[in-house]
Amino acid sequence: MTNPRKIALLVAAVAALGLGGLAWTGSLGKASSADARHDDHSEDSHGHGEQQAGEGHGEEGHGQEQGQLHLSSAQLEAAGVQLVDAGPRELGTAISFPGEIRFDEDRTAHVVPRVPGVVEQVQAELGQAVKRGQVLAVIASQQISDLRSEQQAAQRRLELARLTFQREQQLWQERISAEQDYLQARQALQEAEIALANARQKVAAVGPAGAGNRYELRAPFDAVVVEKHLTVGEVVDDQQRVHPV
Repeated sequence: MTNPRKIALLVAAVAALGLGGLAWTGSLGKASSADARHDDHSEDSHGHGEQQAGEGHGEEGHGQEQGQLHLSSAQLEAAGVQLVDAGPRELGTAISFPGEIRFDEDRTAHVVPRVPGVVEQVQAELGQAVKRGQVLAVIASQQISDLRSEQQAAQRRLELARLTFQREQQLWQERISAEQDYLQARQALQEAEIALANARQKVAAVGPAGAGNRYELRAPFDAVVVEKHLTVGEVVDDQQRVHPV
């Protein structure tokens, strides 16, 4: 092989190697450009997706503001909620409270007989208005008779003791009787006065009394008879309520 031919083959080989290197470099560049474009597209898509998600979240937050509650018509009806326009209206003045109706204790009296006995008359009816001191009922009582008898006996003993004292006082002043008799007569007079005072207090303690052994039950103040527990012929005692007024 001649030298010129060898030179030509060498040049062709070098040229072939140069073209191969260029082709390989171009392929790498295209691949790199494609990868770069793919990455940029992915980033743009991801960013755009995030932007859309953010916009959607913002719209949802704007649609449901904080502190608001939305109910349907069925829910409003079930809860008993009524929607009306605001405006001037009349306010109701009636208010209901649980309670119990009772009589005023400061203006209520339970009238009771102060002595036991038998009812002879009932002069007040249920619902009747009565005046202070009006007779409600008349009761025949043996205790009234006993108290009055005791008072009369004390009155007579006092009169006798007073006469005895006056006589003994005169005899003692005339030096006829001893001073001891005079002192005893004075002591008996004082005891008789005390006994009569006690008898009068017992009679007065039973309240107003009628003639004989009659006891009159009277109204303590102007009132209305609201209860009645008394009938003619009934036996009552000093613990029984007969006419609350």
